[in-house]
Amino acid sequence: DIHNYARLAMKDEKRLFNALCESGDKQQAKLTKTMHNELQQAEKRLIDLEIFLERLFEENVARTLNADNYTRMFGKYQEEQDSLKIKVGEINEKLQSFDQSMENTQKWVNLIRQHADLKELNAPLINELIERILIHESERINGKRVQKIDIYYRFIGNIQSCINLE
Repeated sequence: DIHNYARLAMKDEKRLFNALCESGDKQQAKLTKTMHNELQQAEKRLIDLEIFLERLFEENVARTLNADNYTRMFGKYQEEQDSLKIKVGEINEKLQSFDQSMENTQKWVNLIRQHADLKELNAPLINELIERILIHESERINGKRVQKIDIYYRFIGNIQSCINLE
């Protein structure tokens, strides 16, 4: 498995990277776009709220607004502002997570590429490339013993069922 991915990385690194990115989450690009739009709207609304709060304060100082209305409106705008700040922070964290995922994919491609001429597996190499290996119970399928093995690579997880090397 390592050898196949390493050869593909040597032969066509861009294809492997793109396949891993697509397999990691095909909806990620759509979700990222949606999140950028939400972020842009939230930031615009925060700017609007800042302006509203300034005007509200000025009207209060000029005594053109009664105290009850000022308190009610100030509280409403302040609450929305606080809520939006939390939302902006959460969106930024998610977007950073997506960026980190892309970086991790590139790290893995660069790492696996170094082992294209792999002749023999050894413990240090396995520890460098693989996070964990799950070996499932064996079962009989059409009279043959079959045992599923899942390999979870560092940085990117289990990719066996995600990409096609052909």
